[in-house]
Amino acid sequence: MHVNRSHRSLLLSDAVAQKVTEQIDAEELMKKCNAMLDRIEALMKPNSPPPEECDVVNDLIMDEINPILGCKDHIISLLKQATEAAGQSWEKDRLPWGTLMKYLVGISPVITGWPASCPFPHKTMKPKKSKRNNKEANSQGIKDLGTKHGRVLLTALQVSQIKFIKADPNKIKRNITPVIATSAPTHDDPPSCRAQSLFANGQVFLGA
Repeated sequence: MHVNRSHRSLLLSDAVAQKVTEQIDAEELMKKCNAMLDRIEALMKPNSPPPEECDVVNDLIMDEINPILGCKDHIISLLKQATEAAGQSWEKDRLPWGTLMKYLVGISPVITGWPASCPFPHKTMKPKKSKRNNKEANSQGIKDLGTKHGRVLLTALQVSQIKFIKADPNKIKRNITPVIATSAPTHDDPPSCRAQSLFANGQVFLGA
């Protein structure tokens, strides 16, 4: 199977258009997409690796094009494991993004390694309906994070920087142990970026 050139161009043009809109390096994205598409062509040749590896490559491509979907899948997987480890069953069909902190307090794991430049989940939610103009900004869950932050969060998830760790529920509820703690800022983060710790009462402690 050969990746049709017109399909390649369409994929690249859509991805580049999205990147240009966000003022991100479109040329770098083109290189990544080309590299991925070249690998797909190699996998489709005779004596190519088993279908499982093709599925992995396909997932990587979809994550690059739609990082928000990739983040959602990774976080749901981690939440499911944490929920089952707490002796409960995962019965949700969607990611509790805006209420993630509340959900974590209920099952007692904490998150470490959250990217310092990414806002906490509840901070991305759009405001509710205004009584003055009766207009409502519909929140879209994790989509409210945006593609730029989504790529940073996805990278942290892919390299297992983000971890769900079991913690003492009493220390969580007494605001001794943070529910979500970020990693230290990287050299790619703006100078104003600082490490943060989010506690169950909603307070945020800023690190150095």
